[in-house]
Amino acid sequence: MNGVDSDSNARFSLIWRAIVFVLAGAFVWLACFRMLAVGVNPDEGFYLFCSRLVADGWMPFRDFGVTQPPFFLWIGSVFLPFFGWSLTGIRLLNVALIVIALVLALIRLVRSRRTLSVFLLWIMGIASPGWIDASVVGRPHALGGLILVLTVLTVSSDRPLGTRWFVFTALAVVGCLTRFTLFPFFLFCFGMLLFEIRGWRLRLFEVAPENWTGGQAMN
Repeated sequence: MNGVDSDSNARFSLIWRAIVFVLAGAFVWLACFRMLAVGVNPDEGFYLFCSRLVADGWMPFRDFGVTQPPFFLWIGSVFLPFFGWSLTGIRLLNVALIVIALVLALIRLVRSRRTLSVFLLWIMGIASPGWIDASVVGRPHALGGLILVLTVLTVSSDRPLGTRWFVFTALAVVGCLTRFTLFPFFLFCFGMLLFEIRGWRLRLFEVAPENWTGGQAMN
């Protein structure tokens, strides 16, 4: 019986991996297809041009004016030379970013033995063409999504609390330098980590007057 059970488990594992591989491949194909099919967004030229300026040594806010956080420009200045200084290049970069985000989520789900969630991850991705379109366009949405996934993985991990605070703080800074609209999400995650600290209410009341005083001094 053990041999039969072992063969059955091995067969199920092989089928499961094949299905996940097909779903992941279908998502990547759909993302690449939408990358080529979605119309040009006016912001894409702005990000391409500003990323090229940063690659040439120009500093955002100092050497040229921008109205958006600069982190996506820094990422573009590093990676767009490999993907190409073109509309296709910046969109390929975003396809790579969303695939990395989903693969990281996949790894966490596999380690947690959540088989159904692994299927749903790729199925929901394939069934969300609007999200794909918004992510593949040459704007910082895909990078913001990757940062959100990394933040969730950090906050929900079983690493020591101090390590999670350090990584979370770094991700929150990078996230806000990518998109200002991510701030409420980081505020929520901050509250989740704060609840894990013993006596957090007392510490919050201790820190709040100091923060208020510092804010008044800056004003």
